Amino acid sequence: IAVFRVSERIAMFMQLPIVFSNILLSSQLRKLIEKGNTKEISSLMKSYARISCMLVSITLFVFFIFGSKFLSVVFGVTYANSSFLPAIIISSGYLFSSIFGNAGMLLTMWNQEWSNFAIQLLAFLCLLIVGTTLGLKSGAIGVSIGIASASVLGAVLAFYVALVKRRINCAIY
Repeated sequence: IAVFRVSERIAMFMQLPIVFSNILLSSQLRKLIEKGNTKEISSLMKSYARISCMLVSITLFVFFIFGSKFLSVVFGVTYANSSFLPAIIISSGYLFSSIFGNAGMLLTMWNQEWSNFAIQLLAFLCLLIVGTTLGLKSGAIGVSIGIASASVLGAVLAFYVALVKRRINCAIY
């Protein structure tokens, strides 16, 4: 459990670029939703997805190079060796999620809470099934794969719902 907690803390740090971009995005998005201009909303969402993806990529790359040393200094060699790979797996899930943008926030701001709730419920079920199944066999690495899978599934489903219900492409492409 301690190994997973260290990995989780590092992965939370890796998610900071997404959180910061969401803070900046929300006020601009609210104004555009009030106007109802879907082309501008789509453009804004793509721009923020690109920025988030780039920042998460850079953060993940730096951690991949220096993360083991950082973990050794902060948490000790024992945790550094065993929590590096789970942290990379969870962070990679955030990276792949950022490719699809933050459609979940868009759905929530556009009164699609039930769609967003259903998406989160499916992602949670994915976490339970994949994380538990692999966690029992592989420990922290298996649980990390479950978290990454749930993160990517949630992002893909939210992207799809935003594309179908609102005709807004939130992805980087």
